[in-house]
Amino acid sequence: MNKNKFTSPDTSSAENFWNRFIAFALAIFLLNLWSAHHLGTTIGDLSFINGPLGILAVVSFLAQWLTEKEASDFKTRVRKWFLFFLKPPALIFLYAFLLICSSLVSSVTVLSDGTPGKLTVALTPEGNNQGNEKKEELRGSNDVVRFIDSTTPFGRPFYLEVDGYLRKSFDLYPWVGTKIRVREDLTPLPTVLLRIPTAARMFLSGGSVELYIADTGDGQERRLLNTPTDRGSGALMLGPRLAVPNDIVEKWRMELVARNIPKEAAARSLLAWQNILPVQIDIPLVPTMTIEAKFKSRAGKTIASATHTITTEKFQDILLISEEL
Repeated sequence: MNKNKFTSPDTSSAENFWNRFIAFALAIFLLNLWSAHHLGTTIGDLSFINGPLGILAVVSFLAQWLTEKEASDFKTRVRKWFLFFLKPPALIFLYAFLLICSSLVSSVTVLSDGTPGKLTVALTPEGNNQGNEKKEELRGSNDVVRFIDSTTPFGRPFYLEVDGYLRKSFDLYPWVGTKIRVREDLTPLPTVLLRIPTAARMFLSGGSVELYIADTGDGQERRLLNTPTDRGSGALMLGPRLAVPNDIVEKWRMELVARNIPKEAAARSLLAWQNILPVQIDIPLVPTMTIEAKFKSRAGKTIASATHTITTEKFQDILLISEEL
């Protein structure tokens, strides 16, 4: 008895093609996600991708003037190149390349986060890495800068420095990277106000203020500042320039009343303390740093002084204490 033999069409080749095509498309999708997250742009906007795509578009446009045989040969070559990337060895190489690169390269994204003005941003690896500092500028309240740097699957230590803010140390890991918002994630450098006491204001003309780091780790003082004082300025401001908070001014008034300072002298002191002389120093004042300020007369005699340990408070008010004259 003859049996009819039915054979189904072989679909394994088509299935393999679509499986490999999906694997290739997934790799491109992952690459696009990585590029958007770390570079801030999709791969379609990258020049090394746009170049070949542009050439292919031009060639495809010119292909309409080819003969039928030439057009067929051109399509065959394009198909061969496309199928080459769908071969298992090519896909394995592509995934291995993406895995290795994404494990060794990451990004640090810094957002101005509404901070106005221009800010210099510097990223440096921790340790002895002189010359590896990278600098960018935030220009405006909505600007973003990105640093692409090498790392490891276990992270690599870096520190970030932004004008007017304390240095931030962190570990840079692959895949996710690090995102830092200036206002939210960074601590502003403290502003320190040095006030000359009422009894010492007569020495302002021709006087000077010296500022030292009281403990440098080797038991020695380091002088940061030696600046002349002005007769009309009864206070010096170190660090970022800020307006004196109202509660600080009110504290001054209460301080003068508590010391039984006559109203006229108290008014002159308030005016002098609000006529502030801004001063630049070589290094920023950071928390835990202990400073010593000395107000000296024209003759070089110490008239008033104060020792203060810098804290994390944004505005720190220091009244120098008069010495016995």
